[in-house]
Amino acid sequence: MSGNTVFSHFRFIALAIVLALSVCSLAVAAAPPRSIQADFVQEKEMKIFARPLVSEGRLVFRSPDNLRWEYLKPVKSVLLMKDGAVRKLVWENGAWREDKSAGLDAMPAILAQMTGWMEGHFDDAGGQAVFTASRDGQVVRLVPKDAGMRAVIAAIELRLAADGEQVEEVDIHESADAVTRIRFHDTVIDGAIADALFTTP
Repeated sequence: MSGNTVFSHFRFIALAIVLALSVCSLAVAAAPPRSIQADFVQEKEMKIFARPLVSEGRLVFRSPDNLRWEYLKPVKSVLLMKDGAVRKLVWENGAWREDKSAGLDAMPAILAQMTGWMEGHFDDAGGQAVFTASRDGQVVRLVPKDAGMRAVIAAIELRLAADGEQVEEVDIHESADAVTRIRFHDTVIDGAIADALFTTP
């Protein structure tokens, strides 16, 4: 299985979930953040691989609904959301190409629950939530409520820092023998962010 095939297998539904989870990184703090910027390292572990597949990227979020989730290497792609409008682009043959098959219809429901997370509410949002959430110490565990989504992602775990105010790691359990682990670093909270980051690859 090629690297491109593996990274494309990490379909937009998984990416959208990670976006939603990532921006709740201060949801347990006294006041929700207005913006978050962070770099990340992603490792995908599967039994068929001798070593994890590693990629690097960055996350940019500005409240309430502006996001940039970008893979910088080894395969370049970016998901942009500006005022709720979402598009995904991939770098091919020296130019950006819009990916029309990204399954963006999942975003509205995820964004609705994300709003609650930003306010510190890890609950079922009146039965409309995408996930069932629970917390045990420094770990927040989310299980998709929809059986079809659970076929893609069994569960997601947010691992909080010792101070309980920042997500250091997101573990996506796709199956018993496949885990995608994302570790964040160099996080900046409430910094100034240019509008162009949400509209321009």
